[in-house]
Amino acid sequence: MKNHKLTTLLIISFLVLPFLVYPDSEEFMVNEYLEYVMQYKPDTAMSPEGDFIITWLSGVDGGRGILAKKYDSYVDPYSKEFTVNRDLELITTALSIAMNDLDEYVIVWGCYDGNINQKVVYAKKFPDNGYPVFDVTVQDFPGYPSSAMDGEGNFVVTYENKVDSEYGIYAKKYDRECNLMKSFKVSSDSPYNRRSPSVAMSKNGNFVVTWENYDYEDDILFRKVSAKLYDQNADPVDEEFLVNTDQSSQSKARPAMSDNGDFVIIWLGYSEEDDTSGIYAQLYDAEGNMKGIEFLACKYIGFPMNDPAIAMDSIGDFVVAWTSGWDKSDPNSSQDGSYSGIFAKRFDYDGNAIGDEFQVNTNTYLQQLDPSVAMDSDGDFVITWSSLHFGYTQYGTAYLQVCAQHYQVNPITREPTIDIRSNGTVFIPDYNLRIFVTVDCRYAGAVDMYACTQLSGNFYWYPTWDILPVPTELEDEKFDETIVEIKLTEDRPVGTYTFYAAITEHGNPENVLGFDHVTVSIE
Repeated sequence: MKNHKLTTLLIISFLVLPFLVYPDSEEFMVNEYLEYVMQYKPDTAMSPEGDFIITWLSGVDGGRGILAKKYDSYVDPYSKEFTVNRDLELITTALSIAMNDLDEYVIVWGCYDGNINQKVVYAKKFPDNGYPVFDVTVQDFPGYPSSAMDGEGNFVVTYENKVDSEYGIYAKKYDRECNLMKSFKVSSDSPYNRRSPSVAMSKNGNFVVTWENYDYEDDILFRKVSAKLYDQNADPVDEEFLVNTDQSSQSKARPAMSDNGDFVIIWLGYSEEDDTSGIYAQLYDAEGNMKGIEFLACKYIGFPMNDPAIAMDSIGDFVVAWTSGWDKSDPNSSQDGSYSGIFAKRFDYDGNAIGDEFQVNTNTYLQQLDPSVAMDSDGDFVITWSSLHFGYTQYGTAYLQVCAQHYQVNPITREPTIDIRSNGTVFIPDYNLRIFVTVDCRYAGAVDMYACTQLSGNFYWYPTWDILPVPTELEDEKFDETIVEIKLTEDRPVGTYTFYAAITEHGNPENVLGFDHVTVSIE
């Protein structure tokens, strides 16, 4: 009997992404410091490739600071949370973050600065290495900033500012190095307040600004939603326009924009005509023309809705998130069973619902509020919010923490790959060949894997290689391995062999998804 010597070890790996919407895992806590400190009002932004960053207000070390944490597209943190700003004299009231495809991001916040006794909007720009290089004082005496960034790293900051006893909406545009390019007023002059701006931007720099109008008719306050569209030079495309058609109370408008400049605006609204309240939406093309009429995206179903948030992918599909409240007389009557919860719903670029609304928070104890959502170019998204469910208390006081949930909705599958390589000479006295199969747990679907050898023009199929077992349902771990022992027959001729392996669609061996081979010797 000859001693057969193999000079190879086969390692086969592949990656396939899912077709359906599903969370990667249970919700996860973002902040790392847990005890007796408020962590709250998060905002999030995501790059087209899926990296994302979450920023929030924090009371760590007795301060009123801002922290942040960056994650890759697999929801693995790049590093620990880091400090954006920590100043005991700053009372921060609003926070906004924007990110581009270069992994650059800008964090903007409005605050009362006790050092100078006035309201200020500050901004801090970060390059992709995570170290801040630019600090900007955007404006004195403003409030409630919102930010958006284009693909080049230029960004816009909008804010409300009180001039001559009335609030108006203003904006500033900066280049990649934070040089001021343009400063301008967005809202037209009015004897009534214009407040709570929000901004969204396309990859090429077009942007839209939304805000609330506080108008009075016969001494009755009517809150309406207005918007204004700008080109990449920050020049207005047209005059400001009214978004809602119903003249009842409308508030908390939020825009989102696709790569080509199409956009959608959502808001909390009430229709006097049919006595219906909820989150309304209106679609627009890149020129600012309405696409259809406004529609009720998410209907009030007995639980008060608040804090609407929206994000859009590159082609215009979008997701809406909100806080679902509770009956004040019975906290257990809420939609998630305990006070408020976070819910969301997806839509395509024509405004058609993709499935039903779904609950985001998996832990329901106490309150969940202040959702923020960000989406990558393929439609994967992350939702973050403030949560009381962990129940860290001191003297009966509950403290908010920051939680998040990541979803994959990518309809495009990435082709699996096979990599067969040698790890040097492997002696297998009992003629067994070990094959290592590595599978990404984000795979959602069945495949088959085949292997065979060929010698001197003769084609050999190993019966045990017919279909190799590949795990298709993996939880917890990002990767998993299956080791397959292959028995070599004693009468196999010595010589040079080519080992082949392929991954095919399950039940359809003719549809080869990945293929590779390696040449080995048996002596």
